[in-house]
Amino acid sequence: MSSAETILLGVKNALISGNFYELSEMQNDLDSLVGLLSDTDPSELPRIQTLAQQTAKLLQSAQLGIREARSLYEDIQHPGSRIVVYRADGQRRDLLIGGRTTIRA
Repeated sequence: MSSAETILLGVKNALISGNFYELSEMQNDLDSLVGLLSDTDPSELPRIQTLAQQTAKLLQSAQLGIREARSLYEDIQHPGSRIVVYRADGQRRDLLIGGRTTIRA
């Protein structure tokens, strides 16, 4: 396994586990990634490319989750706003912030 692959695998594992502190500690490794790729055996590049694509999808998912959380946070700052949540059994519910909970029909 190349150093580049090790770095990407570390990023992927940190994303999957939600360890954002570990991700922030990997900045120097990520900065050196391009230089490491130039020294990598060409036969390893397809595996690294696949890993990079998987990691990119995880980063996009994390970004979307953060964007949605921010949006939800903004919404609940306003009394009288409604948010949609789902119960453990999958049933959809409307929550009225600052009011009583109602079930959407």
